[in-house]
Amino acid sequence: MTGYKLDARHDTVTGKIQVPAGSQPHGLRIAPDGSKGYIALLQGKGLGILDLPSGKLEVVPLNGAAVQTAITPDGKVPNGISLWNRQSGGTP
Repeated sequence: MTGYKLDARHDTVTGKIQVPAGSQPHGLRIAPDGSKGYIALLQGKGLGILDLPSGKLEVVPLNGAAVQTAITPDGKVPNGISLWNRQSGGTP
């Protein structure tokens, strides 16, 4: 799957970001300093950490489907990841 990096000021596409096929990205959160984006990968059972300047995506595997993400005001760490575990019918 391909995501696109946009320049909103000039209304142009400036790059492409490869997202794992079938991962169903959901809920992008941007760090306050603009350096990283955190993406819940619903079907990919992972947290995507997107380096915004380079467009490289790192996937951290999780024990369940990531539904949403949150980030601390200082931007140092994700503040929460909402997970859904289909086997237990709720969060792990």
